[in-house]
Amino acid sequence: MGRRSRIRRWARWGLGIAGGLLGLEVVSALWLPAPWPDRTPLVAVEPDPALGYRLVPAQASFTYQAEVHTNAEGLRERPLERLPGPRVLVLGGSETFGKGVAAAETFARRVEASLHGGAHTVNAGVPDWSLGQSAAFLEQRGAALSPTGVVLALYWDDLFTGAAGAAREEWGPRRWARDLGVLPRLAPLYTRSRLLMAARNAAKAASHRLGGTAWYRWREALLTGGQEPDLELAWARAQVDLQRVADASAALGAWAVVLILPIEEQVVGEYPQASFQSEARRRAEAAGLRVVDPLPALRRAAAAGEVLFIPYDGRPAAAGHQVLAEVLGAALADYQQTPR
Repeated sequence: MGRRSRIRRWARWGLGIAGGLLGLEVVSALWLPAPWPDRTPLVAVEPDPALGYRLVPAQASFTYQAEVHTNAEGLRERPLERLPGPRVLVLGGSETFGKGVAAAETFARRVEASLHGGAHTVNAGVPDWSLGQSAAFLEQRGAALSPTGVVLALYWDDLFTGAAGAAREEWGPRRWARDLGVLPRLAPLYTRSRLLMAARNAAKAASHRLGGTAWYRWREALLTGGQEPDLELAWARAQVDLQRVADASAALGAWAVVLILPIEEQVVGEYPQASFQSEARRRAEAAGLRVVDPLPALRRAAAAGEVLFIPYDGRPAAAGHQVLAEVLGAALADYQQTPR
């Protein structure tokens, strides 16, 4: 077979495969939700000797399609000098930071409307921060921010120790793409495809399940009430960190509450009675912290047909943040945020 014949045959195969994939992509719209494509540059972090890492200050980047601007302190927040009067500090990971949504759409910003005395919120959420990192931030930066109240948003993967301790497990292909420097180039491409996003999530789940990673085992145990020895150790660490939050808040003369953020399957899946919610409540109350549980309100909103979570991601979408803000605002109604 001549060279031209081989080239024509390869071209036909390539076109056939491309056409088939395009057809599947079109048909997949019948049962798969549309993904939220990434825009670049992606949110950047930098090492921090005390916290493991923090957001790069004064950056302009994106989380999905939403713009991210950080202030001089490395927070996704307005310049602090623009926030006079009493402040409420909101701590947490990706959910508090507001992955995928605009800064004004986060529950941290929306709950301001419910605060008394013209209080402002300070969003100190950083993607993938652990509970220990949030506690360390409060201990080290709390005095400078002078909050009258502290809200800690606790999500299940905040139990991982994060960059400040043992490294949080990251899915292999994503880690390799990041290490090779191609992730920022690939993300805007594959995040536009329903098929690729569904395949990515399926491959990620299979990799974690077959590899027996802590990420998969802990999540399953928290949803089903199963027992995992290292998860018990993580809860013991969480108890210590929750006490750190309580003690640091008391030292500042600030009230403190814990907002327990449910796993997506607790809201729209088959695990409404997952053990994460009850164990998180038990640990927080043992530390003397007040607990706010938005699960019932989120389930009502989901039953009404609202899209509360980002497709293929599981973090709250704008509608989810709105429900969180409403529940948190109602719980904080009896707090009077007045200057000390």
